[in-house]
Amino acid sequence: MLPKHLPLPEGPFVPGCFDVMSGYGEESTFLRLWYPASLTDVKKHASQWPRWMDNDYLQGFSAILGIWPIFLRTALRWVGDDLRIPGVWNADVLEGTQQFPTVVLSHGLSACRFLYSSLCMQLASHGIVVAAVEHKDESAASTFFYENESKYLSGKKSTIIFRTVSATSDTGHQLLVRRRQLDIRASECSRALDFLIGVNEGRCCENLLDPETKILEQLKGRLDLETASLMGHSFGGATTLVTAAKDDRFK
Repeated sequence: MLPKHLPLPEGPFVPGCFDVMSGYGEESTFLRLWYPASLTDVKKHASQWPRWMDNDYLQGFSAILGIWPIFLRTALRWVGDDLRIPGVWNADVLEGTQQFPTVVLSHGLSACRFLYSSLCMQLASHGIVVAAVEHKDESAASTFFYENESKYLSGKKSTIIFRTVSATSDTGHQLLVRRRQLDIRASECSRALDFLIGVNEGRCCENLLDPETKILEQLKGRLDLETASLMGHSFGGATTLVTAAKDDRFK
């Protein structure tokens, strides 16, 4: 019996996924990478389906909704506290020499790297690599980074949670905050592309979240970055416009 899950992928390929963090500090790259995997039936690998939401994000979503975390947890139990994403965690990349179209995804306000899992999963099932960035501009429900190698080795995360900007505050203040966030977001999308270029060239295979993974090595030469594109929802849509204006590597 399958666990409670998001809708199954509809494309010809089984989607694989894993989280990537490269570098330290607030300028590190943090994203969830989706890709077509070398498997034939996603339902046979349900034990490797990741949870839709990590517990670390419960507090962030609760703050956004203005409710206590315990109330949100109770509400989630009604829809499935252990809701799964039907993509295979750390699955090997689809074998072959063909290059995959590649997209960098920017999430909206109060979202995060896993909130668009259904979309990312469907794209990966059709042979598209998706790098779902988690932004560190205080627009994500929650996110984290490691300040330096020492903090990483000791497991001490630096957490950033969503910053509420009141709709009744001064318009100039709102614009100032959002413009600053857009600049940060655009830089993060460009750094995500830098990272993917490094992966494609075989010189950027570091992943602090899983140092033993071989997926990045398997993606060497497999990304079609000549047609790298951007995609975003809501504030992520504004991010794609700003990024495209600043970085002509995106098509």
